[in-house]
Amino acid sequence: MAALAADWLTGHAVPVVVFVTLAAVALALDAVDGQVARRTNSTSALGARFDMEVDAVLILVLSAVVAQFLGPWVLAIGAFRYAFVAASWALPWLRAALPHRMSRKTVAAIQGVVLAAASSGILPYPMAMAVVGTALALLIWSFSRDVAWLWRAHEIQRFVAAAVALPYAPESASGTGGTLRAASGGTRSSPARGGRGRPGVRSPGPAARRSARGSRRRS
Repeated sequence: MAALAADWLTGHAVPVVVFVTLAAVALALDAVDGQVARRTNSTSALGARFDMEVDAVLILVLSAVVAQFLGPWVLAIGAFRYAFVAASWALPWLRAALPHRMSRKTVAAIQGVVLAAASSGILPYPMAMAVVGTALALLIWSFSRDVAWLWRAHEIQRFVAAAVALPYAPESASGTGGTLRAASGGTRSSPARGGRGRPGVRSPGPAARRSARGSRRRS
């Protein structure tokens, strides 16, 4: 199919029916290959990545063909995937895994169907412009939503990492002592007036001393 598209772009005669039929078959197989892989337990990360890249090439080829009729702006549909990959080289947070969304697959499928229909020439020019323009708007919405989700996830991860890295500052001994002194009234017990340096013990009064001397005399 890529060879047919190359012949078409270089001005060689290419049967439209053959090209559109091959595009339709490729899109139909793309719709069922994931289900077949899951049912036969033959899924893998490499297979999923390969399938995604093949789909991206198919959309790029179709957009290049349709751009011959509708204008170079259609190439944006096929270039979006590669622009996203190029941006991820400079912004590593774009490489994070995205949550599964059926809407993302639906938008991708719409791109292929719309481009295949536009390349067939059966749509009038105004209708082809409107349909392909709507497909591009949906693609922009899908990519924008995924980028926004990745940015929020990146910011949350940065916030959590910064919170975990904060040093723990235990209360100092002086602060603890001050707290204890405040709890006990803020003062220490001092020796009573007239004592001999023994805190908290009062000296006997004059009457008590006279009674003690009288007792010693009688004895």
